[in-house]
Amino acid sequence: RLDGWLAEARSGLALVVVLDQFPRNVFRGSSLAFAHDEKALAASRTLIASGLDRTASARAIDDRELTPHQRMVLYLPFQHSEDRSAQVEGVARYEDLLKEVTSRGAAPAVIDAVTYWLDFARQHAILIERYGRFPHRNTVLGRATRPDEESYLETPGAGF
Repeated sequence: RLDGWLAEARSGLALVVVLDQFPRNVFRGSSLAFAHDEKALAASRTLIASGLDRTASARAIDDRELTPHQRMVLYLPFQHSEDRSAQVEGVARYEDLLKEVTSRGAAPAVIDAVTYWLDFARQHAILIERYGRFPHRNTVLGRATRPDEESYLETPGAGF
């Protein structure tokens, strides 16, 4: 019903936030936290395919543009996906954004923010490459934890 939101960059971003972030926070500790991940990723990909993830200026001035910070949020569903190809694509999106903001002479705070989010994207991708899934989701998704995941889960700060 909300697919009409994908017609413009900012309303499309709002849809991604509703699908990706709201469930994670409202249903934390439940499988419902991840129930809309595929829809969020599809919405993000639709906006990207439409060219609505481009930043025309350092400051977005209308609904056809997103700021670098907004684009970082738009790319979050790639980090949250347990699909390897989505992880690779997500890391590439953050890498491209970092190159773009650096070449445009963005403020150091913007470059630092993109660098930080790129690091998180890489951490997510490493887990998916290593385990094929996020082990810290096993309990809430009713999945058995494999022996190779046990040592990771025992590491302080495991998960996100």
